[in-house]
Amino acid sequence: MDSTPPQPRRTRLARAAMVSAIPLTSAAVGITTNLVTAAWNWALAGALLAFVIGSIIATVLVDWGEAGPDTSRREQTDRQQDTRPVATEQQPATVAGVNTLPRDLGVFTGRHEEVRLLVEAATSRAESALAIHAVDGMGGVGKTTLAVHVAHLLATEYPDAQLYVNLRGYLSDQAPMRPGEALEVLLVALGLPLDRIPPSPDARSALWRAQISRRRAVVVIDNASDAEQVRPLLPGSGGCLVIITSRRRLTLPDVRPLSLAAMPAREAATLFISTVGAIRAADQLPMVDAVVSRCGHLPLAIEVAAAWLAHRPSKKIDDLLAALDTPLDAVTATLELSVRSLPTAARQVFLHLGQHPGPIITGAVAAALTGLDVTSASRAIDVLYEHNLLQEMSRSRYQFHDLVREFARQAAVELDSSGVERLLRSYLEAAAAADRLLGPGVPGTPEPADEEWTKPPTDTAARAWFEAELPNLLACARHAIEHRVVPHAWMLPSVMSRYFRERGYALQARPLLIGALRIATTAGDPLAQANCHLGLGTLDQIAGNHTAARSHFNEANAHYEQVDSALGSANASMELGVLDQISGDYAAAQRRFETAMQGYQQLGNVLGQAYAHAELAAVAKLLNAYAEARKHVNSALTYYDQAGSQAGQAEAYSSLGGIDRLTGDWDAARVHLTRALHLHTALGHGRGQAYAQVQLGALHRATGEHTAARKLLYDALTSYHDAGDRMGMAFAYSQLGMLDRVIGEHPAARGHFEQALSLYRGVGSLAGEANTLTSLGILERLMGDYTAALSNLDRALALYTTLHDRAGQADAHTELAATYRESGDAASAHAELSLALPLWIAVDSTAAADRARTGLAALQEST
Repeated sequence: MDSTPPQPRRTRLARAAMVSAIPLTSAAVGITTNLVTAAWNWALAGALLAFVIGSIIATVLVDWGEAGPDTSRREQTDRQQDTRPVATEQQPATVAGVNTLPRDLGVFTGRHEEVRLLVEAATSRAESALAIHAVDGMGGVGKTTLAVHVAHLLATEYPDAQLYVNLRGYLSDQAPMRPGEALEVLLVALGLPLDRIPPSPDARSALWRAQISRRRAVVVIDNASDAEQVRPLLPGSGGCLVIITSRRRLTLPDVRPLSLAAMPAREAATLFISTVGAIRAADQLPMVDAVVSRCGHLPLAIEVAAAWLAHRPSKKIDDLLAALDTPLDAVTATLELSVRSLPTAARQVFLHLGQHPGPIITGAVAAALTGLDVTSASRAIDVLYEHNLLQEMSRSRYQFHDLVREFARQAAVELDSSGVERLLRSYLEAAAAADRLLGPGVPGTPEPADEEWTKPPTDTAARAWFEAELPNLLACARHAIEHRVVPHAWMLPSVMSRYFRERGYALQARPLLIGALRIATTAGDPLAQANCHLGLGTLDQIAGNHTAARSHFNEANAHYEQVDSALGSANASMELGVLDQISGDYAAAQRRFETAMQGYQQLGNVLGQAYAHAELAAVAKLLNAYAEARKHVNSALTYYDQAGSQAGQAEAYSSLGGIDRLTGDWDAARVHLTRALHLHTALGHGRGQAYAQVQLGALHRATGEHTAARKLLYDALTSYHDAGDRMGMAFAYSQLGMLDRVIGEHPAARGHFEQALSLYRGVGSLAGEANTLTSLGILERLMGDYTAALSNLDRALALYTTLHDRAGQADAHTELAATYRESGDAASAHAELSLALPLWIAVDSTAAADRARTGLAALQEST
């Protein structure tokens, strides 16, 4: 029995309206065209056309008033900002779920048969069926407009998500988007934090299919260059609709093709008249066919031509036709006419936008390219939008149609490079300012000088700015490298390095930093080389390539010392200290962090001091020096508060909660870790959220809340796995093993410990390996396998000795003593506890030392 609840009457009415309105509009077009071709009175024909269109508008608006709820507050706000007419054709009802589609046209004209085919094909399929359509056709024929319009119409049918990604398949000045990048766009749109998105394109594709399989979603994949670019983006199953657009006919399995030709004459005429107005066109209807024919019946050209006329009340259609009388192709002719007729400021902005390396156009971008102030540049952008030369992506953010972008690029070839250099400098200054809110900063980068580029007020705002501007930042960095624009070629990738690392953008960051290093080396600039080496080292460190990371950090440190950069040397010391800590050389790590601290103190670098205190706390905690660790964390928290770093505060609370848990203050641990989890979740920091979840899971295990502990640990493991964080996965697996051991699930515990051990060995974490071997040894003792237990504990002891970890050595000796005692070897147990006791005393663990004394006394009595 089908358990699907019946659709509300409004939804059924909405679906019917989608299809039924199409022939009604077609009939209206047919009537009007017949009037024209029969050479009836033009004034009568124009009046009748205006009446028919107005009737259709009224009918459809009434239908939709009954068929769906009011538009959302977001849509209402968008429409208040929109200068175009209100919607006059069927509109989608408001739906829940994410929507990243470009804005639909207020008036969608023509393509009625194609809309009907796509809508009927989607609505007639079972809810669990996957539908994929590929719309092909020449540039400017209206593929994107059709796909986006249909996606909006079907939003109620696919309520979980309405997604859009532009693959940039046909831009001459930008490479097509790689499938891995496109998958990142789609996964982020679904709400996944960037640090949960794996670096491998194959892993991203698998994650995308898993995520989208649970949703009814419509996905528009725009401007595909070929089938190979699209294939990894296709869902594997589930009730989704995918609409692909391309200038090529794509050969893909289970894909329904739809070829889009130039608009039929009737629809082309209607599109033109809908912009210029029926009354105005009434006395020149014979010229309409000639104009749309000169435009090649291409919607893009028709819209641009109609906008030219609409903004010139004194001109007639025959004036437009005369202006279009050139040997150029239809699109070029209409664009030349439109640009030539723009006001001076708008024409200047259009030409300079042809130099823009990135896809996103804002008032600040236009101001930097032209030298105008942002207010004047924004007014010019409004004019370009009114003339259909720009498409609005979201409020105050625009983009070119591919063909318009290519036209602007060709028109800008005679301009000098000063505008682009201003733009690169503006982005560099703004990115450097944002970077200084995320960390100590990059030496040698400029302070903001352009007041038009507002400095973000907080680290959260800085991350949001980076995310919003990332497409332009990447494009500007690539342009600077390709054209060897120094110093921007090496500075832009360097100031983005910390953000790249935080968000897991290794795929985008590595080629930029390699190219920047190559240019810096050729130029012989040691400071630039140092910054690039530092950035590359952090990428290798995250990937677990610690040997390569250390090599980069050492190179960076040498170059920083060569130019006497105190900030650079402190940054390099911090990164080398982290590697020392991972490898278990805690003494070296502590020295490096203390050296970095001195450098940051001399510079008055607040965030640098916070980070140094945080790392010193981590080392102290590993050495069981919990009082010292707490002191450093509190100092770090003070500096984070001073700097207004919410991310730093969240990390500090996680650290405090971990110390509380290890020292048995479970109430304080719960408070600190819960606060950390809430902060990380609010900030969208997947790794920080996972770390807090593991700590809370361990706390719940200790307090007997085993079900809650398991859920937290598995949630954390999923986050670490999705982010490709092997250290984090090992941490989660080890805690799951401890939970299984406590509740008596010994085989499961062994499996989790072995997975953790393999991961720790893979990343070269000797401390993680030693801790896991100790946990395995305890488990094997509980299972009665004393030989295996002694072997693993001996191996752990050897590693702790190598690491100079006295607490670890004491723990290993204690567990060896317990194993020997249970196996009946009291003499060996006594010997091991005798070795453990002075070590517990040395690390100030009074409770452990007392237990060792008690154990020794009991063994002495038994012998």
